[in-house]
Amino acid sequence: MSPRSRQTFFSRLHHSVLLSDGYVGVHGGIGTVIEASLVWQLLQVRLLHETPLILVGAMWSELVDWARRNVQRPGFELVNPEDKAIPRCVKTADEAIAILKEQHARRQGLVDRPRDEATGKDQT
Repeated sequence: MSPRSRQTFFSRLHHSVLLSDGYVGVHGGIGTVIEASLVWQLLQVRLLHETPLILVGAMWSELVDWARRNVQRPGFELVNPEDKAIPRCVKTADEAIAILKEQHARRQGLVDRPRDEATGKDQT
């Protein structure tokens, strides 16, 4: 892909999403929120698989808590309950690194995948 083809925000974002094995969001502005939301949505509709979305810092836990409260109101369910668990909010970069290392080890077959007890499916 030539540098010229990555001239727009969307094309750069799309390219980086396709190449990434994990996503870590840190404190940022509206563009960062858009990027995290796009990744969450792509994971929700299963266009991305076994890819962690890790959000570091208080900003994210507040935003994700808001989204979780408002997309699953009775009579107004916009997501499945498991979709709300996609983003993992952590306080420190060290916690994010630990999750990435665990995911990498899982991909290499070095550790077992955790299972959701309710569904019996692998958790990612």
